[in-house]
Amino acid sequence: MKYKTYILNPFIRSAVLVAVMSLSFLNCKKETMEHSSLSNNDETPQMVSDITVNNGKGTATLHYTVPADPNLYYVKAVYETKKGVERIVKASYYKNELVLDGFADTLEHTVKIYTVNRGEKASEPVQIKVHPLISPIWEVYNSLKVAPDFGGINIKALNEEKADVAIQLLTRQKGDWALYSGIYTATDTIDNSIRGLDTNAIQVAVFVRDKYQNTTDTVFTEISPLYEALLDKSKFARTSLPGEPTYDFYNQNSKGLSSLWDGKTRGDAWPDVVWTNSNSMDPQHVTIDIGTPTKLSRMVIFEYSENATPSSSGLRNYFYGGNLRKFEVWGATEPASDGSFNQWDLLGSYEVKKPSGLPYGYLTQDDFNQAAAGFNCTFHSGDKKYRYLRINCLQNWLGTTYMTLVETNVYGDPRN
Repeated sequence: MKYKTYILNPFIRSAVLVAVMSLSFLNCKKETMEHSSLSNNDETPQMVSDITVNNGKGTATLHYTVPADPNLYYVKAVYETKKGVERIVKASYYKNELVLDGFADTLEHTVKIYTVNRGEKASEPVQIKVHPLISPIWEVYNSLKVAPDFGGINIKALNEEKADVAIQLLTRQKGDWALYSGIYTATDTIDNSIRGLDTNAIQVAVFVRDKYQNTTDTVFTEISPLYEALLDKSKFARTSLPGEPTYDFYNQNSKGLSSLWDGKTRGDAWPDVVWTNSNSMDPQHVTIDIGTPTKLSRMVIFEYSENATPSSSGLRNYFYGGNLRKFEVWGATEPASDGSFNQWDLLGSYEVKKPSGLPYGYLTQDDFNQAAAGFNCTFHSGDKKYRYLRINCLQNWLGTTYMTLVETNVYGDPRN
């Protein structure tokens, strides 16, 4: 067998030699770096220093100096929020702050702070003490007010920290306590009603819980809910007061104001829709005569859902167009003949918020379900009776003031 011999051009031979040497150098460097990295991971990291503590409500914020260690990965704190309940919080080595949360008491707590390298090896701990201030759940608890309401109970409280809290309601029936319902909120002023109870006296218990499963003491009381019924819509009528809006599509199959009491609550119930003048930029209102002076508790407003795009899920759009966003409900016994707001009482101011927070025109199934169930407007009417109700639109979801409404359910005590 004959073999051919190839002689490389000197320039090519030099280039090949340089390439081989470069690869050998890189492999050597990689092995050295990997060895160095592994070696560093085996070393115990240095500890944080210069620690300061700022005690907050249910929290403690730590500031510190991070050691100059290129192999450092994160800083962690280990502590007990209460006896036997351990919590760990972590922060990137780029930060010099850790927020310790989950405390429900104002006792002294021991905290161990570690630095951790990329090999998950921890430093020796630095041990400090923190003294959290009163937790937000106790501030909510200390301001709790429980009172009878129409068809249930009303719960008021202050939540100045806007903490995520749950106010849990238990009822006692046949000797046993059972969870009945709850209020879940992060608003600073809590004023919610829990309904579905009859007018018989009932023992109730209320306590506050946070997202860390901390709970307060329990308030026990006996409540006799007020009588509430859906008002008879056959008595409802439109008014002819000056200043009432004109209606788009009124002569194009839409039934106008009487659609608000025809019993049809579906958002796609065209033509049973109230669609006011979309060219006006001034606040617009519609007025309903409910037939007889009545002590009122609330109103549920159902709105039109447009078959519009874009939509994130192919659903008909709520929180859209002429759907109410900011509005008021007023009540009167004998309204002013000039159509003004003289002789009217403000029963409530409201703002509708989309649960998902998605941009205009987009909604989730949860958004759709909540809107389709109607917006519940609780009234603060005391013992006064009203015969006329006025929905006053300050802003819709398009940013103007026209309304696209489908139905209203009005509740109260119609008994004389």
